[in-house]
Amino acid sequence: MTKFQLTKIKDVVKKIADNRGKNPPYYSDEGIPIIDNFMIKNNKYINLYEAKRFLDETVYHNFIRTYINKGDILITLVGNGFGNVSLAPDIKSAIVQNTIALKINDKKIDNEYLYYYLKLYRGKVLNLNRGAAQPSIKVSDLMSIQIELPDLENQKKIVKILSIYDDLIKNNLDKIKYLRKTSNLMFKNFFLNKTKDGKSLEFYKKKNIPKGWKEKDISSLVSLYIGGGWGNDSITDIFSKPAYVIRGTDIDDIMNGSIDEIPLRFHKLSNFQSRKLQYKDIIFEVSGGSRTEGVGKSLIVSKNLLHRLNDDVICASFCKLVRPKKEYFANYLYLLFNFLRESTALEVFEIRSASSIVNFNWEAFIKFQKIVVPDEETLINFDSKVEVIISNIEILNHQIMYLKEARDIFLTRLLTGIIDVNKIKI
Repeated sequence: MTKFQLTKIKDVVKKIADNRGKNPPYYSDEGIPIIDNFMIKNNKYINLYEAKRFLDETVYHNFIRTYINKGDILITLVGNGFGNVSLAPDIKSAIVQNTIALKINDKKIDNEYLYYYLKLYRGKVLNLNRGAAQPSIKVSDLMSIQIELPDLENQKKIVKILSIYDDLIKNNLDKIKYLRKTSNLMFKNFFLNKTKDGKSLEFYKKKNIPKGWKEKDISSLVSLYIGGGWGNDSITDIFSKPAYVIRGTDIDDIMNGSIDEIPLRFHKLSNFQSRKLQYKDIIFEVSGGSRTEGVGKSLIVSKNLLHRLNDDVICASFCKLVRPKKEYFANYLYLLFNFLRESTALEVFEIRSASSIVNFNWEAFIKFQKIVVPDEETLINFDSKVEVIISNIEILNHQIMYLKEARDIFLTRLLTGIIDVNKIKI
């Protein structure tokens, strides 16, 4: 049987890169990307395209105390995602507040083994929460966590097996990213770049609008919109209905096939029934953001998502449930929201507070934002083409879910000795 030795994290870490409590003198629009908390999602690979803040070379070299290198273990220390873990990428990047990078002793431990271990046993980190206003963990407490450690050869063998799963997951995520770009491009080609007569269409103005297309406000396509809820963290006589709650911060993870962080809460039955999400509903984020990011993220509700959440799910109070009048309006509205956010057209409806929280004036948006609505035949044709892409994304998300489940089950059996690593041949 495989032998495991109990070892504290501090005994396998050479150095900690910790820049908490300090902010650089200024940020840049481009340069060296900063890995913020929201980018560390218990995924092996960091997506640097999600970076919202950057440092120029001078600030990077003068401000950053310890550089992070490929394979360093990145862990969030504060916030709703505290305890999340990822590996530093093979590109020059930086961390600032509320994140640390563990530089390991590679003669004692494989960095990817530690990543997989912390990911699987995240509960050990969560149990060390010391936060009051928001969850957090002390570095000294993190360093005291004990881990089960086989010899280095078996660590590398475990990593090699699990990396096969992660490579397949990454491959599917890359395909999803491509398909989403394709659907956004299809929207632009259908409604922005050309018209039936081949002329240029200005989306917000009454110029070159094809016959049968009309300028309307967004409310003309919506049968219902209502704010979400939050409920209670424990069951009571009043808050008796269990249901998942999708927050704005969950939207990116859901689009990448992950529902692990969606909280299960308890709700008043009447509140749940009036807010229960249905197939083709759209979730629209109306509060949140940061100094560098606005709001307006959106998500179209799929059958697969409803199935995975037992059909009992609402959106959070910082979001709106948006229900299209007709089912074939849904893909058009969803991609329209994406386009408006990408083109910064939503910013005029944003209200920024002193605390950096961004609120969105939904009532003004739905009443006064003018859009060009195509004729029914064009909308149905567009919906059928986009639906093929959406279906393929759902298949890939399904595959990601099963790959993650298989990987985590296999890892659990390896680390508990149910499967003898010594007997595995690669």
